[in-house]
Amino acid sequence: MRKNGFSKDGKHNEDQVVIAMAVDENGIPIHYKVFPGNTADGKTMLSFILELQSIYKIKDITIVADRGINNNANLRFLEQKGIKYIFQKRLDTLSIGMKKFILEDKHYVFRDEMFWKEQIVESVWNKNRFNGKYRKWCVFFSPGKKTLDKLKRNNFIDKLNKKTVNGELPLSSLVPEYKKKYMDIDGKTVGKLNWEKIKKKESEDGFYIIESNILDLTPEKANEIYRKQWKVEENFRTLKSSLQVRPVFVHNEQHILAHLLLCFIALVVLKYCLYKLKKYYEINGEIQKVTLDLFVDSLRMMTITKKEVNGKVVQEIINDLDENHKENIKIYKDFIACMS
Repeated sequence: MRKNGFSKDGKHNEDQVVIAMAVDENGIPIHYKVFPGNTADGKTMLSFILELQSIYKIKDITIVADRGINNNANLRFLEQKGIKYIFQKRLDTLSIGMKKFILEDKHYVFRDEMFWKEQIVESVWNKNRFNGKYRKWCVFFSPGKKTLDKLKRNNFIDKLNKKTVNGELPLSSLVPEYKKKYMDIDGKTVGKLNWEKIKKKESEDGFYIIESNILDLTPEKANEIYRKQWKVEENFRTLKSSLQVRPVFVHNEQHILAHLLLCFIALVVLKYCLYKLKKYYEINGEIQKVTLDLFVDSLRMMTITKKEVNGKVVQEIINDLDENHKENIKIYKDFIACMS
């Protein structure tokens, strides 16, 4: 399992493992699978979906995922199996004709602070072989996303410029994705910024495509469903931060898998507790925003002192926190109440 792989953090000289995860509509994890560390994201989906269906006997399933696993082989597999999907599509994989359709102003409808249009396309394989299936593209343009895309790119370019020596940049300091996006590669050691590539990326700022085989899916619904993908991303962030799934301080493969299992179980318990707390507020008509980080902090800082008389608890005292932590005390007490 321990392999050098496609690190998204730029840690190319460290071993890693890859984890695939599925969550329910409430963001509670239901299944995970561990892959060798050199497995690309796009290669994890097929076996993961088959395992999900086999274990849980799921008949009606809709896969919602980002563009990292959106490739034609995966889509054709899902279409052959009759599995519904809603994916984000990469703009850099489109033909010149399709890019023109997306970037031109015609046929866009303005609603909910964004522009959108839709098109039905054939599902084709190598050399445009049609498999008799169709896909729906929902194309969106968001002015807010355009501003954010530009800001992210400029920040990244500023970082690159600070690392350059005589206009050249050591490739060891780059995530592979950005070598392709913004760089001219000179051998295997150095690269230079390609401003023509950068200008092409600028023209795509603010645009994104949601691709689905649910042909009657409206753009509004497609966007609503796809946005729930953050629930998966939040689980991975929690694994890395609050639950410290990494670094792993064991080396034996069975021990590594055991460590990951414990982290996954802890994640399920944590997310279920947060779900119960939010339901408690909803039932009681109380408006209380509780993020996962706030919930974890509230649990961590609580110290309970119990006084016993003849073996019976007669008093529980919560540690004396200052005025700035009233919210944490309330969240803790509400959590105890909702789990009682």
